[in-house]
Amino acid sequence: YQRRVRGPPFGIEAMADKLPPDLKQEYTEIYSSCVKGGGVISDVNTFGNLMRAVGQNYTPAELQKKLGGTMNLNQFLEMMANTLVKEDTTEDIIEAFKVFDKDGSGTMQITDLRYILSSLGDRLEEDQVEEIMSRISSHSGSFNYKDLVSQLRKK
Repeated sequence: YQRRVRGPPFGIEAMADKLPPDLKQEYTEIYSSCVKGGGVISDVNTFGNLMRAVGQNYTPAELQKKLGGTMNLNQFLEMMANTLVKEDTTEDIIEAFKVFDKDGSGTMQITDLRYILSSLGDRLEEDQVEEIMSRISSHSGSFNYKDLVSQLRKK
């Protein structure tokens, strides 16, 4: 699951509020089960158990760095929300396009892109779709998605 948050930086509670309600509840329950009384985490072992419970596996040094002393529930939720807000790299975006590259040629159909942008996942508004489509020049009905990603990342 990945979600992007746009706008100014948020405080701890505001960033935690950006988590989907079901995920926030799940993280809160996991925190409460790992941390006695839902208190403050102050040791790396407890923090390591918590992180493994949410599917993250870090070395002791990484855990110590992430913990940074102590952590309460709101700080934990903020940290988890921040992991979901990761900005896609150019390589991540190209990898996503490869799913629709039927013959591995580095191209995909324009009609497929229009459908994906307007119908799947985080749907774009028609004017946003048109802006992206205006950057594609094709006489064959297909386009090189690496070129498109490169153009859009420069924007």
